[in-house]
Amino acid sequence: MPGGHNRVAKTCLGIGGSGLADGVNGIGGQVFNQSVGIMVTIIYSGTLSFIILKVVDAVIGLRVSEEDEAEGLDLASHDERGYIL
Repeated sequence: MPGGHNRVAKTCLGIGGSGLADGVNGIGGQVFNQSVGIMVTIIYSGTLSFIILKVVDAVIGLRVSEEDEAEGLDLASHDERGYIL
């Protein structure tokens, strides 16, 4: 089986495809489609991250109190000193 290992490696890695996506005429169309996919992924991830952040903030909060911050988070949160100076 000549080139069998190479074919398996390309298949497992997802490289060495057989051409452009269906219905795409030319490399410009392929690049455009991939750019749209990238933008949709960025917008989707950003929106979901923002929603999750707001839910966590509403449920448990994202910040410690000013007193804990002034005391130091090692001592306030873990009851131990990080640095003994």
